[in-house]
Amino acid sequence: MRLLLALLLILWTSAAALAERRVALVIADNDYRLIRPLANPVNDGEAMEASLKKLGFEVVLETNRDLRRTRRALDDFREDAKGADVALVYFSGHGVEISGDNRLLPVDADASSLAALDKTSLPLEEVREAVAATAKVGLIVLDACRSDPFAGASGEGRGATSLAKDAADKIRPGLGRVGRAENILFAFAAAPGETAADGSGQNSPFTAALTKYLGTDGLEIRSVLTLVQQEVYDLSRGKQLPYVESGLPQLFFAATTKEQLPERERLLLAMADVTPEMRGEVEQIASDADMPLAPLYGALISTDTSHLSGESLNARLREAADAFVKVRGEMKTLASDDPQVTALRRQAEEQLSLGAFDAAREKLAAAAEIDSTSRKALKANFVSRTLSEAATRYLSAGAARADLDYAAAIRDYEEVLSLYGEAGQSALKLDDADRQIRTLDELGKLYITVGNTAAAGRAYEALLANLEQRVRQETDPSVRRDLAVSHTKLGNIRMTQGDLPAALDNYQTARTMLSELTAADPGRLEWFGDLAMNDDKIGNVLVTQGNLAGAAQA
Repeated sequence: MRLLLALLLILWTSAAALAERRVALVIADNDYRLIRPLANPVNDGEAMEASLKKLGFEVVLETNRDLRRTRRALDDFREDAKGADVALVYFSGHGVEISGDNRLLPVDADASSLAALDKTSLPLEEVREAVAATAKVGLIVLDACRSDPFAGASGEGRGATSLAKDAADKIRPGLGRVGRAENILFAFAAAPGETAADGSGQNSPFTAALTKYLGTDGLEIRSVLTLVQQEVYDLSRGKQLPYVESGLPQLFFAATTKEQLPERERLLLAMADVTPEMRGEVEQIASDADMPLAPLYGALISTDTSHLSGESLNARLREAADAFVKVRGEMKTLASDDPQVTALRRQAEEQLSLGAFDAAREKLAAAAEIDSTSRKALKANFVSRTLSEAATRYLSAGAARADLDYAAAIRDYEEVLSLYGEAGQSALKLDDADRQIRTLDELGKLYITVGNTAAAGRAYEALLANLEQRVRQETDPSVRRDLAVSHTKLGNIRMTQGDLPAALDNYQTARTMLSELTAADPGRLEWFGDLAMNDDKIGNVLVTQGNLAGAAQA
């Protein structure tokens, strides 16, 4: 009996959800006659129409309407959709604020004078009234803060016109803040008073994100719009931040439950909780590094920063930015003979740029597994597959490094060295040998960061031995400079461990090499910097040993 009642309850709930009436009016204006035309609004309107229909909305699409026909469409919507449970109006086109009043611009909007623009634009309040009169719950979505509609014709528009002089001080491109309206949600493509991009592809960034996330299972509409907001913010590198003002109760468009959102979506939701001050810092670091925002936010959110000072946190984020730029460059240039491996590496690069570090490393793990399986099955290509797997593991370590996941990076770098050991030193091509050197160097830095000086010492000892072999084989002075610097790094470890004689020996060997290099090539100013830094370290050792006269000479 209880089972039967439970089944009836489920069926009743499902029927109620299906019975909910959802209606939408989609208005999209491209072909402005007297102000700057736009490229994407009609595409945006059609994309929204398709997305809303999938969610069970009855949709009316109106494109390129003048003010009279726009008002008629609103009146028809109010009449035909009256009594609906949910009403949504979406507008894509130009929008402005006139003396604090938000206006949507139909295709016949006239900016020849303030009076003309006032008569030929649609007050947003009329849209709100229509929605409020139509349904219990309303949403007004405005991709209407497009770049300045009154900009001169500088190659962007077909017959754009400048704003009338009498209106210039009273009209602002973009839409202003709205007050909270009971049971109505407003979603704007940009922050109050800011303009939004029309988009370089088929759709505007705002509508592209909206249609991508609108049907997300398990998320209430305000969380969906948070995804949209942060996606646009991320992909515009902080230039555009959508704005939401909600007076709605809880509202789901798609299924109400889902086990877990994908990594990218979880990151976007978490980004919304970052303070404005921290956002500014992330944006500055990303701008300096010429990189997307999401990977930095991913590193910030996944790291325990509670014990870090502001200066230390900034340094940690810059470390993550440097690691991201480095691994992104390597992903772009590192090729594989196997097209599957290449494709997986490219997919990992895409995920990395979205801040989805786990997804990126899963792609790289899959690529490594292809090489691992092949090299074990076919002895003929053992070496090439081993080197390919090592390269993929190296990229995976770089991805973990960009996420500030030091433990994962160390595991991957150690695996890289193990694979190179299996292949044999003689089998390494120049690129592989360079990657082996960089792996040892990164391992040394990481072990120092996590406080394992003994392991760091082993990494730098191996690096020094590797470079000594390279110096015997090559005449490139840069390799000799790298050897000198590796002596300095090993000396630092010895100093930390209290082995002053060994540290001094490393530093003095480095000074001899650097002195010879700078004498042979005085134009390499950075090498003089290496020499000066090394001399300081020699002086520090001598002072610690009590040899003040020797320190003064150093």
